[in-house]
Amino acid sequence: MNDLMQFANSRAGQVVILATVAAGVVYYGQKKAKQVAAAVNPVSDQNVFYQGTNAVGAAVTGEENFNLGYWIYDVLHGDD
Repeated sequence: MNDLMQFANSRAGQVVILATVAAGVVYYGQKKAKQVAAAVNPVSDQNVFYQGTNAVGAAVTGEENFNLGYWIYDVLHGDD
């Protein structure tokens, strides 16, 4: 264990520790960035805006499967 502590206190050991921590931070940051990108992707039906809008519409109308796009279509086209 003494050799490990000496290595950790050496310049090379500090570089290894810092590089390991930096790699972990980069990995974690990339993982979170992908999750954020998916949450705000404008063409996805899984983005937070789509889900939030439909959840509010469902609460207001009482229709469990409310979809704003279908609702707008129905308003514009009536009972074709």
